Formats: sequence, structure tokens, C-alpha cells
Amino acid sequence: MKIIKTDELLNLINNLGKEMDIWAPVGDSFERVPSLKTVEIPQGTTHFSAKEIFFPKEQTLLTYKREDGNFELDSVPLPDAKGVIFGLRSCDLVAIAEMDEFFTGRTYTDVYYQKLREGMLLFGVACKQAAPTCFCNWFDPDVPVNPGVADVYLYPLENYLLATSTTERGEKMLSSFPDADEESLEKLERFKLESIASLPEKQETDGLADRIYELFDDKQFWQGTFDRCLGCGICTFVCPTCHCFDIQEEIINRVGRRYRLWDSCQFSLFTLEASGLNPRPTRFERMRQRFMDKLSYSYKEFGKYQCVGCGRCVVMCPANIDIREVIAKSCTVSRGGG
Repeated sequence: MKIIKTDELLNLINNLGKEMDIWAPVGDSFERVPSLKTVEIPQGTTHFSAKEIFFPKEQTLLTYKREDGNFELDSVPLPDAKGVIFGLRSCDLVAIAEMDEFFTGRTYTDVYYQKLREGMLLFGVACKQAAPTCFCNWFDPDVPVNPGVADVYLYPLENYLLATSTTERGEKMLSSFPDADEESLEKLERFKLESIASLPEKQETDGLADRIYELFDDKQFWQGTFDRCLGCGICTFVCPTCHCFDIQEEIINRVGRRYRLWDSCQFSLFTLEASGLNPRPTRFERMRQRFMDKLSYSYKEFGKYQCVGCGRCVVMCPANIDIREVIAKSCTVSRGGG
């Protein structure tokens, strides 16, 4: 654990910014900034996560053109972006770890994601005070103060910060700073206790994957919960772990491109087949799929929930659908209480 002053941290990041982009929380999202002016970031999370930096909303995969009846394919160079992302909360770091596993840690490696991810240095910041919509402790009680996959993880104390790292790159950046003394470490323990205490009471999530799975055919449960869903898909776009995409073609005259773009399981076209059949024709079935994937399928197959408790979908849903209520209700219904 290292001690680092505010001006030293600003200098560290801005010096890195001479050779790479700097991303930081600006308003509702992470934006590219010319330099970092402050290390203070708003309580809670941004409305939009940092996943777009690694997983762009739209990305060209290849281009082609037709000349004299023949097609010529041109590959698109892999992205070569380098950057520093400052201000990542712990729930976002958990989400990045899950995205890493999905895109690069299983059977296939997505080289487009991998290239962007490898070029980014992650600076996480521990939460001093949870927002009212935070519930990360439902899945891991230590999340708000957990460094996760951060290259550098910061604990903001009174007039300085404590910094730690879980990567070789981070250790190298922090090597010149002094070690934390006993007094600072005592302050850190108080910080952690206060941070965790600011979170809501933990809902019982043991056995959640099985409870949700058992409710699949309970039409009354799902319709009663999601009858007000508008099908806008904002929950999937703000979610830091949603990763569904579509592949499309765009052709202008004789020149075309193949590109991928974000998609959402909340749209009717997502499962519409060429025959005209749609296995999820109603909004409640599409919303049910989202919750089954987040809270049951993913855990049963990979041992991890695809919800990190960031609360973004709770904040942004125009119909006030709250995933926390779904989790609590599933517990009551599965035990015969509703």
C-alpha cells in the first residue's frame, strides 16, 4: 500500500496522458478529456459505464467493393488505442472482469475487444458513500472497497490517497511512492468499514439462481412484475455486463462494410426468425429472458451472476422497474409467500 498526494496523482495521470488518451467521469458517462483536473468524482456511478471504450456501440469489421463483377475484401486494422481510464468504481471493475472472461476467457477470443482492453490502464476509486440505488453487497459484501482488476486502486482519505495495485503495470507506476504508515492503514480500515456500512441491508441471494430458474413458468410472477415495461432497452445499454451485438451490412453503390453494433434482448427483432416466428413475442417474455440470464443462466453455467449491483438500470428505467424488487419477490414467491 502506497501513499500518494492529490497533486502527485494528477501529475502521474497527466504525464501518462502525453502518450495516451485519458478517460474520466464527465456528467453521465466516461468521456475522453485533454487532462485530469481533479481526483474527486461524484457519489455512485455514472449513468453509462466504461464498457463502450472496450466494446464500441458500432465497430467496422471489414470492408468490400465490387469491381467488374468481382468482390474485393479489405480487412480493417485492429484498433490500437491506448488510454487511462480514471474513476472506475469497484462494481465497474467487477463488470470489466466479467466482460474480459466473456470476450477473451472462454472458447473463443474476440480480438477486437482484446486489443482495446489490453491498451487501457484502469484506475479504480473506492466508494466512500454508496448511492441509494447501489446494491453491490448483495453479490459480494466487500465489492465497494475491492481493487478487482484495477492497475491502480485508490482509497481517498482526508487530504491524500492510499494506492494499491493488482497488476505488474500498476506496481511499476506506484514503485516510487512511499509505503503507507500505520496511522494511514488504520484510517484505511475505518474507511472500509464506513463504506460497507453505507450500503443497504443485504438481500439473501444464496440459491438465487435456482429460485429464479424455478419461476420460469410462473406467468403471473413475470407479467405482474413487467406489465409496465416499455421495451425501450435502456436497461441493457446502461448495464456494464450486457454484451449482445448484431452483425449488419451497409452497401452504398459498390462499396460496403460489415459491422457490429449493440443489440438488446428487449427488442422484438432480437429473436425474430426468417420464418416470421418469434419465440419471445411479448415484452414480459423478453424481460424474463434478461433476468434469467443475469440471475440464473450465467450463474448455473459459469458460477457468476451477470449483475454487479451498480443500480444503473434502476436509475434509468422510465417504467421504474427495479431489479432489487424482482430479487426480493423471487425469494418470497419461491417460499410460498406470494
